[in-house]
Amino acid sequence: MPDPLAIASLGTVIILKPAHWRWALSVLPALWCLTSGFTLYLLDAPGATATLLALALYLVAMVWPQRKRSG
Repeated sequence: MPDPLAIASLGTVIILKPAHWRWALSVLPALWCLTSGFTLYLLDAPGATATLLALALYLVAMVWPQRKRSG
């Protein structure tokens, strides 16, 4: 089963406005998702892909360029 608290923590961090805090606050939840995902993968548990996919989506969202709206 994927870890809902770590995934929810990453979701909360992504909405923070000061971007410099995002990377600092996401270290522990990201490492937890990575560790949990690989542990579930080694145990052939069905939730392994969900945890690793959530982490991958988070990392894509963090590096995706943000467009500023004019006006």
